[in-house]
Order: sequence, then structure tokens, then C-alpha cells
Amino acid sequence: FFAVSDCQRTVREIAEAIVQAMGGVVKSIEWPSDRLAIEIGDVIVSNEKIGQALGWRPQWSLEDGLEATHRYYTECLNAYLN
Repeated sequence: FFAVSDCQRTVREIAEAIVQAMGGVVKSIEWPSDRLAIEIGDVIVSNEKIGQALGWRPQWSLEDGLEATHRYYTECLNAYLN
């Protein structure tokens, strides 16, 4: 099963959503030619099977989940570091 969103995203779109929620900059670099053999290409996953079997549906958008995660760790980070 894949517990994923209904919305397919590229790696870049996910990175941009993370930057939007948490700050920073997305920097694109050329994929190293000696690593081409390990490039997996595009992957599309579906939550259809888990939805049919368990009735599972995503309750958070990517953006809302990232914002909630950022808020949580902003408030609780010291508890994890100390």
C-alpha cells in the first residue's frame, strides 16, 4: 500500500513546497554523468489500493502537512536537541 496524496508531484515541486513552508532556496544542479545508471526516472504511485482495502484517504495537503511539521519542530526542537 502507498499512503500518498491524490496529487502527483515532481521532486522539484516537493522541494519548492518544502522551501515555501520552511525557508531556503531550491538549487538545481546537473545530474552527474557517472551516476546516470542509478537515476530511477519518474515514479507514479497511487493510493487507490489502500483506499479500497482500508478506506484510507489523505487528510492533509502537502502544503498543510509541511506547515504543521514546521510549526511543531519550531516549538519542540529544543526538546529533541537537549
